[in-house]
Amino acid sequence: MFWSLSPTEEKRKLLKRFHLTDVVEEYMMERMMERRYRRDEEIVREGDPGNSMFFVAAGALNVLKRDAADQPQPVAVIKKGDFFGEYSLLGDEPRSSTVVAAGDVRLYCIEKSALAFLVDTNPTMKQELEQALLRRRQNDESKLGKR
Repeated sequence: MFWSLSPTEEKRKLLKRFHLTDVVEEYMMERMMERRYRRDEEIVREGDPGNSMFFVAAGALNVLKRDAADQPQPVAVIKKGDFFGEYSLLGDEPRSSTVVAAGDVRLYCIEKSALAFLVDTNPTMKQELEQALLRRRQNDESKLGKR
């Protein structure tokens, strides 16, 4: 028999890496909205304003970044349990890459306005997001040869 997690359990599992207090975790879970996408659907586009962060509950996504010739190049794959869109939470930068569903995908989205308070008041979450941002930028640069 196949057992799946309830939406609450699923959200809690996705947020576990941030070591949030129970109150903060509940705050985030209440604001996480489920979104579904099909293969080749674009979730975010490079250069667009960023106003949300996504947590991957099911499926995989391809990350594309434009190279020096303005051609989209694959730089990463985002899988179940990962998150993306944190760039928009740590500054007012536009989306740094395009993210496209590799197949059927189920995400939880949280808007920037709901997260701004948490990032400002939770050092662990802010540190985790900053570390992820640094790792992704280094990965993007090495794959695109921008050193």
